[in-house]
Amino acid sequence: MTDFLLKSTLTLGLLLLLYSLVLEKEKMHRFNRFFLLVALVFSMGIPFITITQYTETVEAMPETNILPLSGDITIAANESNYALLAVGIIYALVTLLFTIRLIRNLYKFRQRIRKNSKIYYQGAILILLEEKILPHTFLQYIFINKQDYDNRDIEAVLYTHELTHAREHHTFDILFIEILKTVFWFNPLLLLYKKAIQLNHEFLADDKVIQSYDDIPYYQNLLLEKAARKQNYSLASTLTFSVTKKRLLMMTKNTPVTRRLFKQTIVLPLMAILVFFICSETVASQNSLQATPQENPVTLPPTSEVYYAETIFKIKNADGTLTTKKYGALTTAEKARLPKPPPPLVKKTPTAAQLKEWQDAAKFALWIDSQNTSTATLQKYKPEDIAFYSVSPVYKNARSKKFPQPFQLQLYTHKGFEKAFSNPADHYPKVLEWTLQPETKTKKVTEKAPANTPNKAIPEALKTTVRDHASREEVYTDNTLSQKPEFPGGIAQFYTFVQQNFKTPVVDKDITGRVIITFIVEKDGSLSHTEVIRDLGYGTGEEAMRLLSISPKWIPAQANGIPVRVSYSLPIMVNIKAKT
Repeated sequence: MTDFLLKSTLTLGLLLLLYSLVLEKEKMHRFNRFFLLVALVFSMGIPFITITQYTETVEAMPETNILPLSGDITIAANESNYALLAVGIIYALVTLLFTIRLIRNLYKFRQRIRKNSKIYYQGAILILLEEKILPHTFLQYIFINKQDYDNRDIEAVLYTHELTHAREHHTFDILFIEILKTVFWFNPLLLLYKKAIQLNHEFLADDKVIQSYDDIPYYQNLLLEKAARKQNYSLASTLTFSVTKKRLLMMTKNTPVTRRLFKQTIVLPLMAILVFFICSETVASQNSLQATPQENPVTLPPTSEVYYAETIFKIKNADGTLTTKKYGALTTAEKARLPKPPPPLVKKTPTAAQLKEWQDAAKFALWIDSQNTSTATLQKYKPEDIAFYSVSPVYKNARSKKFPQPFQLQLYTHKGFEKAFSNPADHYPKVLEWTLQPETKTKKVTEKAPANTPNKAIPEALKTTVRDHASREEVYTDNTLSQKPEFPGGIAQFYTFVQQNFKTPVVDKDITGRVIITFIVEKDGSLSHTEVIRDLGYGTGEEAMRLLSISPKWIPAQANGIPVRVSYSLPIMVNIKAKT
């Protein structure tokens, strides 16, 4: 809607300026009437016109991810945008008032036509009113004072003037602009258009009178005399509308044919140029046979020592005591339990087709460098301006009034990417907590546990034993697998599972960011070694852990046809508004 209003208002203003500077002062009123009406229709339609320019560019080779990192899953709490709601209510109320006013004015004319005497006169209908009024025209009806008509006090030139309004259907022009004013009442340019249209109607009627009677001084004096009794009717063509120097001078003006044709001819190319500049957008076409070298094509994950350097580990021992350690103080066995660090983000550039698709405001909510903005902004960008992108599906239960789109799009420019991700410490886990059980104790419990114990009934001690035993087996993190792990029904179904089961907490301030969880998909499809490596607080990390604990088993990964364990990283985009 914003894009529509900007483009239509800009076009209205430029075309009105063109009319005022080039056309209005010339005696070519029929063409001017056509131009003003076309300008209104054209301005309302131009936002829907798109002229695509194609420029050849080179499509970058896709990067290879070291970890099977999933796309963001967006969790958004339902919110009420009261400011937007208030604006909508105000617009609806004001529009309703203007609609009532328009209907009321139409009803007044209907009542006057129905209740007063009518006389058919040269293809029009005279409505004789008791009230003292100046002649004015609505549709084919000419309203005049009954006493003036009976006494023959109405000059013949005035009949000619009003008959011109009726025969040329000037009322339809006025009704059209009034309807636009009712809908777009906040646009002052429409008031200027109405004034220009009505003045041009008077030029047409004056011109007809002059052609019929050829007595300009008499007609001018008559208008000046009647102007003292000026009356306004918003939907009618009125004799004394704008009796100004401009109108009086136009009666004596003569525009040469060559000059008139020249000005009429240049209008079309000027409008074409206007369309080109307002509606054109550049789309790059890819050459799939070539590739540009990629920045840092191979990016290795940091070592555990670097990745966990600033992490505080809170370990609950078997006896209930809590031990706080830094990475350097962890035992070898404790370090072995840590998930391998995920790789840093690698720059990736979208294609021109993606950039064009993302301009659909109904489909995508857009953030550029963590700032929400209109999708129309993308018209200013080329694919090479984008350093990184992430598209997240937002399912119906998570959409809000402010962001009703089915997808959220995160883009980073090169400057924004460096600012957001240049400091690895900003993305390392701050606190990790887990409970340790003595190995001897868990082994005993394992031996006593029945083989058919359901997963949800397995004692915590048994779960720990399975994980500790499994941690000694190799965990795959590369892309050489013959089959990657998959949620039943595919990743889209997993997104649905997360959206339907993630419970957003009640918070006292807005929270936006990513909760990042790592876990291992075991050979049997169960999830283990679940750790929150980035938490936003307010229970978001705990909720993410709970979510994975109720996840059904995945289809395990395979290497050479054999099930293997795979490390997985899951970012969840959280967008929660404070409760007010």
